[in-house]
Amino acid sequence: MEDGVTSQPVEILFVSRGRGRGHAVPDMAIAKELGTLLPGVRMGFVSYAAGADSYRACGYNVTDLRKPDNPSFSEMVTTFGRLFGKMEPLPQLVVSHEEFSVLPAAEIFGVPCVFITDFFTDPSNTSMEILKYAREIVFTAEQGLYTEPPYLHGKVHYVGRAVRPFEYTLADRHRARVELDIPVDATVVFLQPGGWIEQRLPIADLLIAAWDLLAYRPKRLIWLAGRDYDGLYSRIGKRTDVILLREDWNMDRLMAASNLLITKANRLTVYEAAALGLPSISISSLLNWPDDVAVLHVPSNAALVAETTSPELLVKALAHGIDSQPRPAREVSGGVHGAAQRLAHCFDQMPV
Repeated sequence: MEDGVTSQPVEILFVSRGRGRGHAVPDMAIAKELGTLLPGVRMGFVSYAAGADSYRACGYNVTDLRKPDNPSFSEMVTTFGRLFGKMEPLPQLVVSHEEFSVLPAAEIFGVPCVFITDFFTDPSNTSMEILKYAREIVFTAEQGLYTEPPYLHGKVHYVGRAVRPFEYTLADRHRARVELDIPVDATVVFLQPGGWIEQRLPIADLLIAAWDLLAYRPKRLIWLAGRDYDGLYSRIGKRTDVILLREDWNMDRLMAASNLLITKANRLTVYEAAALGLPSISISSLLNWPDDVAVLHVPSNAALVAETTSPELLVKALAHGIDSQPRPAREVSGGVHGAAQRLAHCFDQMPV
């Protein structure tokens, strides 16, 4: 079932939801910060799908649960129950980043669990009611975006957006473009679709039509295609104004090289772009409510709905974003340090 279950006991176990990179990436930053607050404390990491890939790509040892990116809740409760049953001794604290199924399993084994999230839904929703099992909830966004379930009063700590430190900033644009072999005078747009493959949220036809209409010269479209790479290569892989990538984990460099970011409403990536001062466009089919709510509250992001957006409308949004110069959104960041502080506090309260 699991790959790489550590034989070394850990005191804090991070469990990152596996869909996309938006859980594992901030978790690594939080864990690194936590290591400075709790030197010597042993930490382990569990994930699956793109989450496990993210850990491996960044050099972390990870327990890979070998699950698809959106497994069923009941399957995952069983999986985590079996995982905890194999761990001797059990961790002193489990940190779950939006992996709801960890909570009942941890409760059964008597392991305290802190839950990290940046959204709430209807309080009557089963996933929200399961949060009652959390020792504490670390909310990595600003307060007021979502209605807090009343039964969680006193458990929720708002720490701000968990935006990781960057190795490249927009001040490094020239260096990033030289390293990527992109003309330094080009207009560069970067598409980071996250876990939304074309089969689930198709925008290729829309984006290619708009890109052809965009009058900037020279121009480059960086398309991080992932699982869509083979299907897209036959259409656009040989274009000189498109850089089609299967994978590139140096996301900082890609963003630093760009004048504009396009996402499929991946809120973490929009938050990262805002923290850099990079304008963004999110194209959504309104299939993921937390993402769609969050991106509306980022001033440097233009939120579009795929089904009602024409190539002409997208071109206008592209031009407006390219010509804008938003200031880095530092006022709502700080979540990495704040989350690490809360986790350190919780760990210190655990009985020895």
